[in-house]
Amino acid sequence: MLKLGIDTIRTVCSGQVITSPFSVVKELTENSIDAGATIIDVRIDDFGLTRLEVRDNGSGISKDDRCFVALPHYTSKLKKFDAISSVETYGYRGEALSAISTVSKVTMV
Repeated sequence: MLKLGIDTIRTVCSGQVITSPFSVVKELTENSIDAGATIIDVRIDDFGLTRLEVRDNGSGISKDDRCFVALPHYTSKLKKFDAISSVETYGYRGEALSAISTVSKVTMV
């Protein structure tokens, strides 16, 4: 993973906003799809306020990249803004996990 350059950050970022447990499920499900998952299991307790768990059989994040996943502006899908037209995934800005981790306790397995 690489940290996005400041020019790319300014151009691309509109700010990832987590407004509800639904938006967390949406973002994590999109991450699962981007990782090639064919099975996605979502478990919710107390309307997502107590626990919200998303498990999948996707390729996941490499051990070397795990330390970057909750940092803002880190992504494996975009290096420069010029490449934005060639992105073929749901997520590319590297903001979802950072935003989720600011409003919740996140555990990666």
